[in-house]
Amino acid sequence: EARTMHRAVWTGTQMLVGGGAGNGQLDTGGRYDPARDDWTPTSTLNAPSRRIYHTASWTGNRMVVWGGSVYDPATFSWTYLNTGGRYDPDTNAWSPVSTSGAPAGRDRHTAVWTGSRMIVWGGYGGSIPFFNTGAAYDAAADVWAPTFTFNAPSGRYEHTAVWTGSRMVVWGGSYGPLLDTGGRYDPESGAWAPTSTTGAPSPRHYHTALWTGGLMVVWGGWAGGAGGPGEI
Repeated sequence: EARTMHRAVWTGTQMLVGGGAGNGQLDTGGRYDPARDDWTPTSTLNAPSRRIYHTASWTGNRMVVWGGSVYDPATFSWTYLNTGGRYDPDTNAWSPVSTSGAPAGRDRHTAVWTGSRMIVWGGYGGSIPFFNTGAAYDAAADVWAPTFTFNAPSGRYEHTAVWTGSRMVVWGGSYGPLLDTGGRYDPESGAWAPTSTTGAPSPRHYHTALWTGGLMVVWGGWAGGAGGPGEI
């Protein structure tokens, strides 16, 4: 079904998509094989509940979906989720993500895969201030461990995060005012160090960032909503 605010990961052979909103919020998804130009639906048995603004990470053998939010039009209210699921495309089966030790429910956070753990950070949970907290999730053991907050960047959402091979780098986003700040997190030591603002791009959110193997490249985004010009 057509949708927006969904997520996608690449497995090495297939693209997996899931969640989002179309005619209502969705708990469905699909597997796309570009070599065959063929779609196969993902199972909904034990799948995570309907949601938008979640994250999805590929572990090497499973897609891990976590967080996000769901809107109830009957009560005009939002629920921020700290639940998720692990999807195995080989068996087309879901298993739940533990909520024991999981971060507080949130959306518009980020997630990176380190090679052994998924680190989620930041986001919005329906209250101010925005989160500057997170946790590392061991998908094999189904166990969470919190990230350190000492010297962490200020709380934010709609930011970006990349994994360098040794550190998670978060940058930009918003907490009302737009940001051109960020931080580098070492999960081995738990230490944060700030990113320089010298020569940094202008403050923004809804931008993109990727890791080239030596550099994080940030591009585009939105500078509106806080006296900014709009698209950049």
